[in-house]
Amino acid sequence: MKLQRVVEILEINPEKVNIHSLSKIKVKAIKRWHPDTIYSKKPTKEKIELYNNNFQSIEEAIESLKLYIETGVTEDVTKLNKEERIEPEDPVDVIKRNVPEMQQDMEKVWESVKNDNFKHTQKKIILSNGIDLSELLKNDIKDYVPFTAVNVWFFFTLVAVLLNSVITAIIPGSSYIVGNILGVYVLIHLVICILWGLPLSRIWLHKKTFYTFNNYINGHDEFIAKIDMIENDIIGYILAFLFIFPFFVHYVICAPLYYIVALLLSNKKFGVVEKSINFYAGLSDVYISLLMYLSVDSFSDEMLFDLVYIHKEFMNEYHE
Repeated sequence: MKLQRVVEILEINPEKVNIHSLSKIKVKAIKRWHPDTIYSKKPTKEKIELYNNNFQSIEEAIESLKLYIETGVTEDVTKLNKEERIEPEDPVDVIKRNVPEMQQDMEKVWESVKNDNFKHTQKKIILSNGIDLSELLKNDIKDYVPFTAVNVWFFFTLVAVLLNSVITAIIPGSSYIVGNILGVYVLIHLVICILWGLPLSRIWLHKKTFYTFNNYINGHDEFIAKIDMIENDIIGYILAFLFIFPFFVHYVICAPLYYIVALLLSNKKFGVVEKSINFYAGLSDVYISLLMYLSVDSFSDEMLFDLVYIHKEFMNEYHE
């Protein structure tokens, strides 16, 4: 090894050392270049390689310095040829080899870390931004929710009234029974149409109830659509007349009210999900648990350095 390289590694003035100071120089160099001294500072990969290379070269530097003191030789005095030279080990491989031991150390003190709130902070993290209520109201109008609810209610209520009249005319004396049966249907039909058609029903109605009502309304609406597709002028005029009332309710009453309420609810969110996350020494408890129990082969390089960092933090505080 050339003298300039020896000076870089051992950080000495070769003119001011002697054979008796080599042991102290060696100890100082080991402390100076040991890779563990920088892991807690989250070093760059280049810096880790520098420390690792210098640490691996200390022994050779001491031998070269000794030869310089004894002979004054300053050229490359490395005795090992290329085939015999031991290449420095990759820092990532060094860490991987020590992962199981570090995980065991951390597992032993983890409960103490949490109980003592070691370097503890807590942050709220938004898991879901929720739903904009004003947009939902506008979508109800765009999706013709009020119109559909009123149209289905109005159409099939008229059908029930007409059906009651026809059956009563055909079967005299049946008006009481038929009237009660159809009356129950009309009442249930009215409740379903009102609940489904009310603003934001998809939010406040029970999920299963809403989907049941939704299937009911859509089925009746499809029936009306099939009748509307019949190419008959009389049927077309009748349906056009029946549509006047639902259109009036939708565009004249509901649409203005919905848009006014949407303005009032601007920036109001529904279903925002927040969660408080505990952090210890800058890492979340969930991430630390992952580092403790993840298999070695599943670690990324960044996670390996995080493991070294948090292990160092814990061991500095709880090392027995």
